[in-house]
This record gives sequence, C-alpha cells and structure tokens, in this order.
Amino acid sequence: MRPEDERVEFVAESDGLDNAFPLLLKHPMPTPKLVANAYLAAFAISARRRLVTLDAGFRQFSRLDFRVPGQ
Repeated sequence: MRPEDERVEFVAESDGLDNAFPLLLKHPMPTPKLVANAYLAAFAISARRRLVTLDAGFRQFSRLDFRVPGQ
C-alpha cells in the first residue's frame, strides 16, 4: 500500500531499534503509554527520522527529532 500523500513515507524497522528502545525505558515501572511512546521514539531515532506528533510528552526523549504542529 502506497500513501497518497508524497510527504508520507513507510519505513521498516532499522537494525538499531533493538538497541535504542531499552535506553528510553529508564523508569522502574513504565506505563503502557511510556512503552508505546518509547517505541515510537526509538523507531524515529534509529531510523534518523523526525516524528510528527500532537503529544508534547515526547520532549522527554532528548535524542528525538520531533515536531508538534502549530508549536
């Protein structure tokens, strides 16, 4: 399936994802939201991509290149 919008690109998981993901879960009792956000952040970091999200909570991941539209 190809996106209709040329600004959108589907990217496979990179080899570095398995190393980046655990580094972002530095909490003794991670919540399901933290686990999901850490996965998305690790995906973007390891693939050297920018994550566009409405969730400003991604600021906790210092190595992440992300953007909140409208901010």
